[in-house]
Amino acid sequence: MALAEQLVPRSFDAGEVLLAAGSQPDGIGFLVKGKVGVIVVGDAAPRAVCESGAMLWEVSTIDPTGATAGVVGTEVGELLVLPSERFHDFARHQVALASALMREVCATMARRTRSCSDQLEKLRGLDLAQLGQAPERRTGLVAALATLMGGFRGRPG
Repeated sequence: MALAEQLVPRSFDAGEVLLAAGSQPDGIGFLVKGKVGVIVVGDAAPRAVCESGAMLWEVSTIDPTGATAGVVGTEVGELLVLPSERFHDFARHQVALASALMREVCATMARRTRSCSDQLEKLRGLDLAQLGQAPERRTGLVAALATLMGGFRGRPG
């Protein structure tokens, strides 16, 4: 069973919602053409834009709690989707391929974690008392905190 034979093509338009926050994706998406925006709940504009070569929905395919952010096409594009059931079949029957895919998922998560850690480090020395006097810094803080919170599957303690 070759991986290429298992991928399902999917075209999308600008403005088309590919995944709503909280929902479960159909599988792991590989962005072949175009751009998509990542929208965190409560935001009107994309928090990040992914371009060709990006892997989408990898965490939500593994973790069944649903996506923490939505994905919308920002221009016309194409995806190749490895459906969830086929991904799990690969994990059972194509161990080397599944292992390589999981290494890529882990590398993606490591990059995101490092980015969040860098943002936290920048916030460390922030004087919160001055935020009331500088609305532009308050907006930056709220955006940074929302990015950090949206990047993790936080659960109440």
